Amino acid sequence: SFWEKASLNSPHSALAKLNYGAALVEQGRPDEAIKVYQQGLEINSSEPMIHNNLGIIYVNREQYAAAKKELQEEIKVNPTYADAYYNLGVLCEKTGNEAEMTEAWEKALSINPNHTLARKALDKSIRHKMVAE
Repeated sequence: SFWEKASLNSPHSALAKLNYGAALVEQGRPDEAIKVYQQGLEINSSEPMIHNNLGIIYVNREQYAAAKKELQEEIKVNPTYADAYYNLGVLCEKTGNEAEMTEAWEKALSINPNHTLARKALDKSIRHKMVAE
C-alpha cells in the first residue's frame, strides 16, 4: 500500500506511521497497527491522532485502562481534537462512568458544534435518562 511504502521510505516520519497504522486498522490488522503506531510515538510522542487511534483499538478490545491512558494522552497533546473527547465519552459509556461520559461529549461539542456522533450520543443519553426517571 501507499502508506506502507511511505512508512518504510520515511522511517523518521510519525505522520507516515499514523497513516500506515490507520490503513492496517482498515484492513483488519490491529495488532500490526499497534506496533506501527508505537513506532510513530517513538519518533514523535506528540504526533496528533496516534494516541486517539490506539485508544480506539484498546476500547474495541475492552482494554479500558490502556484506552483511557491513550485517549487522555491525546487530549494533552491535541486538546482541540473533538474526536478524542468523543472517543473518551464512548469509553466512559462502556465503563459506566456517566458523569465523565457526558462531560466528554459536551466538550467534543464545545470544540465542534457539528460533531454529529457526539450530538447523537449525548441526545441518546439524555433520552435514556428521561425514560429511566
